[in-house]
Amino acid sequence: MNEPKFRLLQENEHNELVDCIKQVYIESGGWKADEFDLGLWSWQYIENEVPSFVIVVEIDGKIIGYIHTLRFPMMVFDEPTIGGISLDIGILKDYRLKGLFGKMATYNREFLKNEDTTTVFYGFPNSKSLPGQQRYSKLKIAGIIPAYILPLQPFHIIAKKIPILKFFSGIDIVCNGLYKIFFKKYLRSNNQYKIEEISEFDEKIQTISQEFTKNTITIIRSSRFLNWRYFKKPNHNYKAFVAHKNNQQVAYIVTRYAEVYGLKSLLIMDLGCVNNETNVLLELIASQVMKAKSEGASLVMTMGQHLFFKSLYKIGFIRIPEFKNPRPFILISCNLKDEHIEGLSDSKRWFLTFSDYDVF
Repeated sequence: MNEPKFRLLQENEHNELVDCIKQVYIESGGWKADEFDLGLWSWQYIENEVPSFVIVVEIDGKIIGYIHTLRFPMMVFDEPTIGGISLDIGILKDYRLKGLFGKMATYNREFLKNEDTTTVFYGFPNSKSLPGQQRYSKLKIAGIIPAYILPLQPFHIIAKKIPILKFFSGIDIVCNGLYKIFFKKYLRSNNQYKIEEISEFDEKIQTISQEFTKNTITIIRSSRFLNWRYFKKPNHNYKAFVAHKNNQQVAYIVTRYAEVYGLKSLLIMDLGCVNNETNVLLELIASQVMKAKSEGASLVMTMGQHLFFKSLYKIGFIRIPEFKNPRPFILISCNLKDEHIEGLSDSKRWFLTFSDYDVF
């Protein structure tokens, strides 16, 4: 094997890179394999607000590996900065186990350190890439981000695990009866607030997000970011809802349907509310939970780090134990400028949702 060359991706190489990524997805069974194309890649890494950095490995004039850093305006305890999240890392099958991943990750870290603007570096690695990210990118585990579920059709979930129960009539009635006793009493929408589905976020969302994320480490959830993340994504299937009180937007959520554990599920992707309107946000969520149940969803799921998530138990959510979660959301982070930022290595100081995680 000739000497590898590590460098920034050039503008005329986008198609070649996308072909390389597709091949890696096919080889590894990556979740993006079916939908990935140049349009999706361009949306994620070209059309975002802050230019992304893409480091590639070249051997004999051919791109055989890549590592992406997607960057955003962030707030670190109300101080603005630029953060980067490590995404889409891969090497073609014939070039693996040759030490290239470590060299590529080390090169990427040194590039980011020497670049002037990016301060916070973080990611959500899977179990395969975690050791390499720790060793070569010098990212440290900050914590496991809690995931929460609300069973809507408990018999469907139980029968998925124990298929023979499908043949016992009446068990579904018992299971759903228990659900009604323990959970449904919380799923009440008093309709005291006007709920509106929107197809675009406007600048008013900034007031909600600023208040909700105050004194945390977070991507700035501006209208620019939320519209890019949800409404400009190719083939998007997200819905957004806002709650109005006294003609003011006071809460919002973003949702989508997806298959989780083999079941139709509603995902709560992002959320927020202004100060002292937690109950409005809970009612907004409850309204979509009831709608999802009527549309045949078996469960509702969300992931996030914020004090608000502890309130979800009031409407029936339960936290998934880490040992029962097939894909734990592990946050790794570091400060690229070697300056101490208190709380950076503590996930409880962050505000995180599925917005930070590109799998959904």
